[in-house]
Amino acid sequence: MGSSVSEMLKGLVREPLVHFVLIGAVLFYIGGQRTSEGGIERNEIVITEGDIAQMLVSWQVQGLPPPSAAAIRGMVEAKVREEVLYREAITMGLDQDDIIVKRRLAQKMDFLAEDLSALQEPTTAELLAWFKSHSEDFAHPPRISFRHVYYSFDTHGKDARAAAVREVATIAGPGNGDRFMFQNSYAERTEAELLTVFGPAFAREVFTLEPGHWSGPLESGYGWHAVFVENMTPSSIPVFKEVEDEVKAAFLGARRAEFQQEAYRVMREKYDVVLPKFGQPESAPDTTVRKQSGGEAS
Repeated sequence: MGSSVSEMLKGLVREPLVHFVLIGAVLFYIGGQRTSEGGIERNEIVITEGDIAQMLVSWQVQGLPPPSAAAIRGMVEAKVREEVLYREAITMGLDQDDIIVKRRLAQKMDFLAEDLSALQEPTTAELLAWFKSHSEDFAHPPRISFRHVYYSFDTHGKDARAAAVREVATIAGPGNGDRFMFQNSYAERTEAELLTVFGPAFAREVFTLEPGHWSGPLESGYGWHAVFVENMTPSSIPVFKEVEDEVKAAFLGARRAEFQQEAYRVMREKYDVVLPKFGQPESAPDTTVRKQSGGEAS
């Protein structure tokens, strides 16, 4: 899928929508750099109708009553305060070498890559092809129906297993054994569903039993169980239409991850990494790898 991501990156460059986004970003950057020599003053804070509308929406989603004029003035002043503190922090260089700022900006770069990856809607043919190569990820898990006779550790102690073994050999019906706190029979359950009741070992091993007769005993966290498997439904692959929405979500998630990886690879190639020479004497030769022009390393 890496090659398809590279092709997508090249294709997006030709998309008018991408041009619009990039031009808008450049204009925003240039606008932010303007000084009093031409255009907006650097110390001018502009609050637009859109800003106020966004404040009102944020207010309303909290389930609050309509804000008063004083409340609106307070929201505006809070935004002004945030902008003032932000600009003064940038002026003082407080954003430099700040790990939180770095992580947030790196996160925003990842979000940008996600936004670009979402510009191209996958076709049904693409989803179907991807589903065929990842069909096991959407398989319905096997299911089992069984009943059991239970012998508890509390009642039988170390003899609980032996009692269950005798039960398997001489089973007379579900009335034998101890009272189980949950159910005596289970229908069409998956391993994950049984795990929450009996624990991982029981949930895994019960699927290895042969249907049609009493087997075991199997141990759970409560004791030992003689088990009669009535039937077992094997794992199955659904048809595409049944899971199309899930396939699309998984496809977009995989494409987003691939797009981020490819975008990072392109950006990463612009940089050299110089590592410290731990434990090397001063006379040792310089083994630092640096990228030379033409892409060769020395």
